[in-house]
Amino acid sequence: MPRHRNDATPTDIDAAEREAERLGGWMRIAMAVILLASLVVPLLIIRPDMTMTGAVDRRLMVALVTLGAFGLLGIVVVLLTIRRRHRRWMAWVFPLTDAVLLGGSVLAGLVLTGLPGRYALMLTAAALAPVLLAIAAIRLRPMAILMVTGLLVMALGLPMLSNHDIPADPAALAAAINGMHATPPNIGRLLMLVLAGVALAIAAARNRRMVARAVAEAARAGRLGRFLPAEIAAMMADPATSPDALGGRRDLAIVFVDLRGSTAMAERLDPQATGRLLGDYRRWVGQVVGVHGGMIAGFVGDGVLALFGATGDADPAAAARAALHAARAIAADVEAWAGTALAAEGIPPHRPAVAVAVHAGTVYCGPVGDDARLDYTVIGDPVNVAARIESVAKQADLAVVATDTVLDLAGHPPGWRSIGLCALRGRSAGMVCHTAD
Repeated sequence: MPRHRNDATPTDIDAAEREAERLGGWMRIAMAVILLASLVVPLLIIRPDMTMTGAVDRRLMVALVTLGAFGLLGIVVVLLTIRRRHRRWMAWVFPLTDAVLLGGSVLAGLVLTGLPGRYALMLTAAALAPVLLAIAAIRLRPMAILMVTGLLVMALGLPMLSNHDIPADPAALAAAINGMHATPPNIGRLLMLVLAGVALAIAAARNRRMVARAVAEAARAGRLGRFLPAEIAAMMADPATSPDALGGRRDLAIVFVDLRGSTAMAERLDPQATGRLLGDYRRWVGQVVGVHGGMIAGFVGDGVLALFGATGDADPAAAARAALHAARAIAADVEAWAGTALAAEGIPPHRPAVAVAVHAGTVYCGPVGDDARLDYTVIGDPVNVAARIESVAKQADLAVVATDTVLDLAGHPPGWRSIGLCALRGRSAGMVCHTAD
């Protein structure tokens, strides 16, 4: 039996999280490659004279190591997700690693430039923070995004607490600040802004696709719910499920319910009042059937067809017991409802208020059609027998009649007495039937 939509949700979320981590890995790789090219190429080709001083060389090495580490982390993330080795706890480890790399790069930059900690946000490495935050936004974990925000604030804020009162040499300070705002670092900052925008656009596109898919599935489920039982519609809402997959032979119990005196009710009441009372009656029957694990297969006027054992693991004996319990409960509850609702309309309720028939057997059941029009069909001789038994209940003026077949299947529970062999209209052989005490 296909899984319910609720059962599918954790798997779908896991797949979406793997995709998010894989995108984050590729974003780290792209960030490393693009920024390495933007920082290294200008220094080595356009301005080779800037590489002659040791300070620039050391800063270049820090940039190489930092971006190389981000690229390596991205490769690890991509490989883990592709090979399905990614685990949920890794969603917390990777952002922590990002923050550590960023904090280390900022500290190294302060040391190499000799700048006080309060200048941390002026370093080119600080511009990585929006990119890392945008990568975090791709995830489906709000708490992870908040955690990344806190870690980045710490990575950039803690260095500000160090050496903030140590005065810097004005000339050295001016040279360091001018170096941080040269063309290569500025190009790097602009590229990081672009990368952050790309990451946010990817996150928005993913969210839009997920919302569109959820809306489409909800609309599909709504269309199905107009024609199918709720239990079947929920399964059919899964795009991977086809109507054929839900149909087949089932050993189940069948309950027919017919409201007595409905013709007189329709004659004495206007159509709107009649429709309201029939709606109340159907809700009463549907609630009882649902409580006992059955499902409503269809309504025809004041007639209700309920099935027990049509979904889930096959257990004919349990289905028979549930159907017998439900039949007695339906008769009692509708009797109480009719005594109040019909009396309020000035209509004396029929006693008994319903005729309920219970039978069991092998039938074909399942949805037939397509999304434009689906019907739930139950076909088989047991359905015909159950309809005939409902006529027996009416003729004998009994609330509930069950066949020997369903009672045998249920293990002959107490509270039932035989009414003998009953003739069934249109059939050559009768059937032993029982009624509730």
